[in-house]
Amino acid sequence: MVGLGCSASAPHEAPPVSVLIVVVDTLRADHLGTYGYPIPTSPNVDALAAGGAKFTRAYAAAPWTYSSVASLFTGLLPAAHGAVLPGLVKNEAKDPVVVPLGADFSTMAERFAAAGFQTALFARNGYLGHGNEQGFATYENPKRSRAADQAKRAVAWLETVPTATPFLLAVHMMDVHVPNRPTSASRALFPAIAALADEERDRVERFRVRFGGADDPAGAMFRTRRTAMYDASIRDVDTAIGRLLAGLGERRRNTLVVITADHGESLWDHDELERSLYSDPRRLRGVGHGQAFFEEVERVPLIVSLPGAIPPATHSEVVSLVDVLPTLLEQLGLAAAENIDGRSLVPLWKGAALPGRPAVFDSVCFGRDKQGILEFPWKFTRSNAEPDLLVNLDDDPGEHANVASLHPEQAARLAAALDIELARSRARGEGLRSPSVSGVVPALDEHEELKELGYVE
Repeated sequence: MVGLGCSASAPHEAPPVSVLIVVVDTLRADHLGTYGYPIPTSPNVDALAAGGAKFTRAYAAAPWTYSSVASLFTGLLPAAHGAVLPGLVKNEAKDPVVVPLGADFSTMAERFAAAGFQTALFARNGYLGHGNEQGFATYENPKRSRAADQAKRAVAWLETVPTATPFLLAVHMMDVHVPNRPTSASRALFPAIAALADEERDRVERFRVRFGGADDPAGAMFRTRRTAMYDASIRDVDTAIGRLLAGLGERRRNTLVVITADHGESLWDHDELERSLYSDPRRLRGVGHGQAFFEEVERVPLIVSLPGAIPPATHSEVVSLVDVLPTLLEQLGLAAAENIDGRSLVPLWKGAALPGRPAVFDSVCFGRDKQGILEFPWKFTRSNAEPDLLVNLDDDPGEHANVASLHPEQAARLAAALDIELARSRARGEGLRSPSVSGVVPALDEHEELKELGYVE
């Protein structure tokens, strides 16, 4: 049995440590108070972050749910696990089929189940299936459930787990993803939407509204309201997280809590730059996710909390969601995962430094295939048949200037480094994958679910 501060000579001195991991779909880091957002979207997450390890440069491996969650659960980049949308030009809305995550790849849940943990996943997105659910003894993924429902079901499940039994509980919350339909309690906190009539609120729950250019007053009002709907939805999720944490009760002392996201969301951050660089089959620019690797989509919150074991600190190292699995395994004293792309972050809260390492991005679901790499402060993206993009995040944290032509040596260096990282990852995948595993499957059971999530008109 794994315990907080346990040792081989005294294995029963402390209760077993369990894990709660909350994945908030479409949550960008910079819209949380603990990451500097001035609007009160996240009091519960902020309080948790104050008592744990907070990573300010944590990155998703992909800009959409399916591939990103597969990386989180396996510790592998998309180049290795292959849970992607096939083809060089992606259009998930028109042809929603995915390559399933093969049974050859060991997931977080499978590793914890093998160590005697009870496992459960409460989700609200079809992309948490197709192999991502492997190893979860309890798996629920009902349509149209809200974060409050997810928290309620998770707490009810916790009540069935004996107190002496460790658990891995994963909860995926969808409210921040379009269509945003925040509760009246959360809307009341945001003046831009507090008094909107139902018809107007329905109009701004998603992106598919056409208006004039950047100087169009109607467009500016729509953007303000649309962002407020997004923020109010974060507040709903934060409330649900608070209830989930409260539902741990006395187990909170011995539960390692991870708060993160599968990806973020563009809110017109790069409208013109996307228009000049990329072709999107949805005919959308600068909004949503799945088409590019800008910071608002790839940089995600990552908070890790375990009372008495992980000291409060803010970490600025570049880390990836592939690092979560090896971190959990080391922190809980479980067998390390071999031949994965991620690495443990435990040395950081034990006073050691980690060598610098790039973050790698892959697997879009809209537009031409892309790959990217971040060696802070330089960030490089390439796309077949589209221009390269190079930015310096120190000089240009908003990623507004493409300096690829001004610094060709940096672009070439990063392109070569990207090739090396992807080759290593593909080799890992080939070593794990059975040659007989192939083919694609429908991405979601029903076309209507894609429509509900805003991907199809």
